[in-house]
Amino acid sequence: MKKYFIRDEEVLKMKDLVGAEDIVKAYEPLILSSMEKYYAIGDYEEGLQEGRLEILEAILDYDGRIHFGGYLKSRLRFYFLNKNNDTREYPVDSQEVFEKILPDKKNFVDDLLLKEEVKILNQGFEKLTPRQKEVLHLLYFKEYKYREVAEDLGISMASVQTHEKRALKKLRQWMENKE
Repeated sequence: MKKYFIRDEEVLKMKDLVGAEDIVKAYEPLILSSMEKYYAIGDYEEGLQEGRLEILEAILDYDGRIHFGGYLKSRLRFYFLNKNNDTREYPVDSQEVFEKILPDKKNFVDDLLLKEEVKILNQGFEKLTPRQKEVLHLLYFKEYKYREVAEDLGISMASVQTHEKRALKKLRQWMENKE
């Protein structure tokens, strides 16, 4: 795949959007990766077209104070997150996640007792804050590293660890109280 390099000065000159097609093509991989990470609803073509339009708006708004690539990455991230409007669905019955939370269980599918625990855990998951759900989702479902979660959510790594610790503690307490 050919890699495009667009200098910030070139972007500043394109306020009339002449030649903006090259910038949109150059940053299309960024649109796709942003959609994959942050766009939980909608279809592929619609998201791609919206991402292209967001790039055109970003070109018009760009003032040159920061690197255009970083500016655009951040802008696409927030655009797609806002499009979701916190309507993400969390697949809380995923076997992988609960095997990580309950590591002492070996045969997840065959163990009826564990299935009951998963049901209870699903109920407990619904009691978590939206931020705690998001942190667990990124750490356990998407298998992000703490640093990646911190960057995606715009919080410190310590906050990510705190949210994870509190969420797991709540889930454990929920399970103990339900047994």
